Amino acid sequence: MSTLENELRGTLAGLVGGGSRDSGRNADIIIARYGWDGAPPRTLQAVGDEFGITRERVRQVCVRASRRLSKGTRPMMPLLDEALTLFAQSVPCEASSFGAKLVESGLSERGIDGAGMLGLADFFGHELDAVLVELGEVRLVVDRDSVGLAGKVRQTARKLVGTHGVATVAEITAELWGELDEVEQERREKSMRLELEADPTVVWLDGDRRWLWLTDIPDGRNRLLNNVRKVLSVSGEIDATDLRRAVRRDWRMGGYAPPARILLAFAEAVPELERADGVIKSTHSYSREQYLSDTEYVIVEVILEHEGVMRFENLRRVALDYGVGDAAFKQRMSQSPVIRKYAPCVYGLSGVDASPDAVDALTVPTQRSRVLQDCGWTDDGRLWVAYQLSTNTVQAAVLAVPAVVRDFILGEHQLEDPTGRASGTLVVRGQAAWGIRRFLGRSGAEPGDTLLLVFDLARRVCQCYLGDETVRDEVLAD
Repeated sequence: MSTLENELRGTLAGLVGGGSRDSGRNADIIIARYGWDGAPPRTLQAVGDEFGITRERVRQVCVRASRRLSKGTRPMMPLLDEALTLFAQSVPCEASSFGAKLVESGLSERGIDGAGMLGLADFFGHELDAVLVELGEVRLVVDRDSVGLAGKVRQTARKLVGTHGVATVAEITAELWGELDEVEQERREKSMRLELEADPTVVWLDGDRRWLWLTDIPDGRNRLLNNVRKVLSVSGEIDATDLRRAVRRDWRMGGYAPPARILLAFAEAVPELERADGVIKSTHSYSREQYLSDTEYVIVEVILEHEGVMRFENLRRVALDYGVGDAAFKQRMSQSPVIRKYAPCVYGLSGVDASPDAVDALTVPTQRSRVLQDCGWTDDGRLWVAYQLSTNTVQAAVLAVPAVVRDFILGEHQLEDPTGRASGTLVVRGQAAWGIRRFLGRSGAEPGDTLLLVFDLARRVCQCYLGDETVRDEVLAD
């Protein structure tokens, strides 16, 4: 059976000439020098020692073959052409892994790694959009456009993990490359993932290697962990779904909250946390005085003294009596992860169950305004549309547009997250709207979440909010 090694040896023997014995030996010298025999490339001295000749003689043999190639036509090498096609399709890849792929394809007997394939392409005059990048002890083959970003993946991942506690490969790719089509996005993510896998501080939080955490973020700089500490200082333990709702309330998270399954994986990865089924706990007791602000501490103590649930106006009155400023109180009530909103004007604590009877007794039935349940207008003339996300909506990132508002929002709108950060472009055409995939990915959207879109029609800007069923009331009430 003909193999790439046989084809390569025969071609090189014809280039270097000499007797049949010498030409075959000279071909072996070139193959050993460039690592085309399944072993790493060798130095001139190492090859010379192996074949019992001087290092200068090794150099002369290699140069002679190269010069003859440059002066003549490229030799017919169908197996090499096939191997290079397979190699180009595999980029980006880890250099050491390609040899096995070549053997599996049946083209090679021993396997030639990615660095060797790049050498073959260069030696025989083939143009490849690929280069070798060394990151510590790991060698990656990436396309030329990615070379300038080598090493920046880690830097970007560190920034995003510091901001949100965890990050996704898609988010890192978007930060470096902006909006891409689906094919290009997948290709870039593959390259990013390879570089991240070379970093020993990266911990993958799912089997698909989409979500990650970094172990070397300085203490106090991980916002997700800071919020978890706050919540657990009050509750001791909390269901992952409830924790997701809690951490999203922190305005610095920008409405971002990882899915419950990722929070559970995060709890397994962080030494000070643990999980038991769907519940997250700490391995030691957190001090409220250490992790809560003064205002949060007062609010927590007051709510606990009142069976874990209070109406807003009563809680405000008692907190003010304790010396809490009104502005600080309102800010913490709308943004603190330790606060849980049960119903309009009814509040409790994240992870601390209140009696359903107590909640019902404080809940006052409200009459909805006479507009469609999923859309309406704010007092200052902005238009809003609310959705409860389904599995299909999260996956397809396409929304149905209510007929009653369609004429107002047709066209394109700049998307912004709750912090004002650009998140792409929302396109409304006919009965559908799309362009929210980037925002949903950044925010860790899951089926059952509420997506609120608020349109500033004059500026052609659409602000996106993601949360539970209370997000509409909280945003539109501001």
